Amino acid sequence: MKYNYPKKYHELIRSLALGFDPFGAIDGEQLLLLIEAVEAVISERGVNEAGDGESETGTLCADLLAWLAGHE
Repeated sequence: MKYNYPKKYHELIRSLALGFDPFGAIDGEQLLLLIEAVEAVISERGVNEAGDGESETGTLCADLLAWLAGHE
């Protein structure tokens, strides 16, 4: 399936170290790899500096995961 990601996610998706083009047609296994990569970003950079909430990156990642879930 080929996803037409909203532009606000493009920079984040391009920053992920994936062994495939997430902007082309991807299969179920590649989708899982994409989701895992986004989850890794959340665990690395998803908390704000105070440690009491999401950072801007964490919010963007969570939004992308929700968007993907709505488009399966």
